[in-house]
Amino acid sequence: MDLTQGVTLGIAVVGATLGVFNAYWMIRKDVVRLRVLSRVMIISTGQVTVCIEVINTGYIPVTITEVGYTSGRFAKQKTVITNDFLRRTQLPYRLEPRAGMTVTVEPSALDNPVMHHLAYCHAKTACGILVRRRLSRSWRGDAAKRLRAAGQAIQQMSTERG
Repeated sequence: MDLTQGVTLGIAVVGATLGVFNAYWMIRKDVVRLRVLSRVMIISTGQVTVCIEVINTGYIPVTITEVGYTSGRFAKQKTVITNDFLRRTQLPYRLEPRAGMTVTVEPSALDNPVMHHLAYCHAKTACGILVRRRLSRSWRGDAAKRLRAAGQAIQQMSTERG
């Protein structure tokens, strides 16, 4: 093999590698990618509640039509959050690339027995894609009871100071 054939082979290998990389990138670019997180929120009134944060980590805009909780991965019964307690987000919500939204649960909903046995939070898009995330061990079980107790403790501390 002489110098010309070696250079030609090198250029062909680089071209083939870049072609495969670009094909992979184009396929990955057109996929809906969401990150769903469940968080504890303390409102300015001292009440403790939970919220679901949805972040669009993809490159295409997505319309979120439903957020909520389920008791199991394949559970048919869902606890859907129909409106935001803080009135900042209204569903369906158009989520641009690299943007996020937060939907807050009404604090009184934590007293509902259904909220005591949650295992997953989820978000559903207009195109039917459902993204789930398992709640941490501290959430599962009687998490709502613990959150309510924490909220009462915070309210008691704030009234003692004020």
